[in-house]
Amino acid sequence: MDSPEINPYHAALQTTAFYQYPQPGYLQIGGPDRASFLQRQTTNDVTLLRPDRTLLTVLTSATGHILDVFYLLQEPEAIGAITLPGRQALTARFLKSRIFFMDKVTVRDASAEFAQIDLLGPHAPQVLAHLGAASILTTGETVSLTLGGVVMRVLGPDRAFRLGFRLLVPAEITAKLQSALLRLKALRLDPATIDMLRIEAGFPEAVQELTEQYTPLETGLGLAISDDKGCYTGQEIIARQITYDKVTQHLSGLRLKKAVSTGERIWAEGKDVGVITSSCVSPRFGPIALAVIKRPYSQPETTVSVGDEGFLAQVTALPFINA
Repeated sequence: MDSPEINPYHAALQTTAFYQYPQPGYLQIGGPDRASFLQRQTTNDVTLLRPDRTLLTVLTSATGHILDVFYLLQEPEAIGAITLPGRQALTARFLKSRIFFMDKVTVRDASAEFAQIDLLGPHAPQVLAHLGAASILTTGETVSLTLGGVVMRVLGPDRAFRLGFRLLVPAEITAKLQSALLRLKALRLDPATIDMLRIEAGFPEAVQELTEQYTPLETGLGLAISDDKGCYTGQEIIARQITYDKVTQHLSGLRLKKAVSTGERIWAEGKDVGVITSSCVSPRFGPIALAVIKRPYSQPETTVSVGDEGFLAQVTALPFINA
């Protein structure tokens, strides 16, 4: 599948690579009222969840800002929620605080029982086929695979939020799965490389963009919002953003002349109009960054200046590959 000379970055683009998240989050929401409970708490329509389909949804505050982002999947006696990495303990406490005395709901942090591995690259479907997948997964689809007699879940790629296939792997077979991936010539990615690939793809991330500073619409998660479901926490704010065009800032791309640091301010016409949220020097695109920029300066091809030095940068559409 690849040559000995290929590096992990190029493997993710040309063959196959994988990345295991160091702080994976996985909650199990149980009880007869689990679906209605999540329906009240998150932005998407939980009634769309199916045994063979996942659902991207956002846990929002009363002001419509991001607390966590979930991939929901059905289990026999619970709804599983893949959380943002490192966010699971705080989110579990928050959800428990939202259970009313009449709710028949439980929240269990099962993060330690599962690894989460992303499988990237054009040959990823062939690797999954070697592991037992009968067909190529589409967006939102999920299947179960068995390795060593233990079942793991595979989530199809999500072009709005995830680089490749997500594997939810019981801890007892994680080492066996990694050995199988290496035998199939998939290369292991390091954190810096997966972050570079994420920035190139224009995807927001837990620490920099998917925080309580921003709403889902400001960070490109509009597909995770249902506009015709019942009430949920933060709905009034988000509905107002949609109905009255009140999304005043957007996650955008920047092409730069040199590398910049996260947190650098962005200026236009003498005004502070945004902030760098993620940055890297890409082998394909050179110095690039993700930034949250106020309208109208978030429009592609707008020229802005960055940092105290005020060097010029150009706003671009995301992902960078399409710009």
